[in-house]
Parts: sequence; C-alpha cells; structure tokens
Amino acid sequence: MSKPTLESTILNLAHSYAEPADLLKAVRKVHPSASKKDIMHATLRTMIEAAEGKEGIARHLHKLVMDNRSGEFEGA
Repeated sequence: MSKPTLESTILNLAHSYAEPADLLKAVRKVHPSASKKDIMHATLRTMIEAAEGKEGIARHLHKLVMDNRSGEFEGA
C-alpha cells in the first residue's frame, strides 16, 4: 500500500482539527520526514484546489498557513 500524498492527508484531516498546531502534528504523524516548507506548500496547493469546490476547507487551511508563517511551529 502506498503512502498518501501530503495534499490528500491535509485534505482528509482538515476538518478533524480546530487548531493549526494540532493539524500539523497529525500531518507529521503520517509524514514524519516532511519539512515545514513541504507541509506549507502542500497546504497552499490543497487550499487553492479546495477553494474551487470544498466550502470551509480553504478557510481552515488558510489559518494553518497564516498562523505558521513565522518559521517555527508552536508545539510541533
């Protein structure tokens, strides 16, 4: 069985976590070798794709990126 992509993991977990740090931790459990940069780029790609058809997900993912744009994740 192949590992899911970062984008599919983010999309699947986006509604399960209210706080960006919790979503990040969940994504890192599935993709432990992914860098912060990889996760943020995948989140932005997912957000752009979701904005065209999945109400609410884009807003939640935007918050993840905006809350973590400083360079370091709190609690992750």
